[in-house]
Amino acid sequence: MTGLPPFGEARCREILEVDPGAGLDEIRRAHTFLKGLYAGSTLPTMDEFDPEAQARVLAEVEAAFAELCGLLDGPQPPPRPVPAPARDPGGVLDGPALRRTREAAGFTLERMAGETHVRISYLQALEEESFLDLPSAAVIVRGYLTAYFAALGQDPGGTVADYVQRFQRWQGKA
Repeated sequence: MTGLPPFGEARCREILEVDPGAGLDEIRRAHTFLKGLYAGSTLPTMDEFDPEAQARVLAEVEAAFAELCGLLDGPQPPPRPVPAPARDPGGVLDGPALRRTREAAGFTLERMAGETHVRISYLQALEEESFLDLPSAAVIVRGYLTAYFAALGQDPGGTVADYVQRFQRWQGKA
């Protein structure tokens, strides 16, 4: 399948950065987060990876995820679908759409804060587009949004970039 030898459970958990007692839901979220992190070039650190190294890391993440799922519970059904983020009529994902998506997935702000390790006040600021209450560094806001979508088990696609671009325009940097 991936051409990589089996890693074993401990190494799989290390690659996916999950605790030894993590369940399948947490493993899926970690997998989604790491795929999003290494698949794009959204973070400044991605300049450190050449395309081959990036492909190797992604292959390890995929292989570790498949192996760990197989070890824990045999073949896994796909995760339950979470509704795609609702965009406004102009096609832009805004803060209220983030809230609607979170609520449709059955997440409270408290649960989202626990899953993402982002303060509730910052999550509220994201959902209310209260840019003044967010950290001034766009890379931090991008990280919060990426973690937000990973907790929901969604691929953020271009939605994070759209939001950060609006944030930077508000700051007068774009």
